[in-house]
Amino acid sequence: SALLGGYCQNGEHEKVIELFREMEEKDLYCFGTVLKACAGLAAVRLGKEIHGQYVRRECRDNVIVESALVDVYGKSGCIDSAT
Repeated sequence: SALLGGYCQNGEHEKVIELFREMEEKDLYCFGTVLKACAGLAAVRLGKEIHGQYVRRECRDNVIVESALVDVYGKSGCIDSAT
């Protein structure tokens, strides 16, 4: 997950998404980082897909992930979907 963060900080959002897809075990930090990458690319559809994965894992109330969701959905004008 540190590698994801490094790619994201350097604006290499496509690499973040590629690496996320290859990962077998994903923690909350990974979800937050890949959602930030989606926001950086304005990839709302992919952000929605990852949001679904997050919800299916029954993850809730993580400020990093929730903040990234607001960013992704804010770019699409669908801010209500972030909750």
